[in-house]
Amino acid sequence: MLSACASSGPIADAAPASEPNPVVEVRREVIIECPAELANPPQARPQPGPGAVLEYNGPGRDYLAALIGWGGALFDTLTDARAQCPEPEKAAD
Repeated sequence: MLSACASSGPIADAAPASEPNPVVEVRREVIIECPAELANPPQARPQPGPGAVLEYNGPGRDYLAALIGWGGALFDTLTDARAQCPEPEKAAD
């Protein structure tokens, strides 16, 4: 047996086993806030006026189709985002 181990006694500074461990409590709060602009109703889609004539070639047609598709996707995205926002609280009178 090693001499250091043979002469060492019990550790006197050890905490008693009955002492409870410290308890750490963590609380989290999630607050969903949406920009005020999302609360506004969307504008109506523009309609062509009476007598409006639209003429375009193939590349122009493709560009307009892509632009209309992009605008529609953006409108759908904003509508979905608006649906995720909490209802604003109404002030009590």
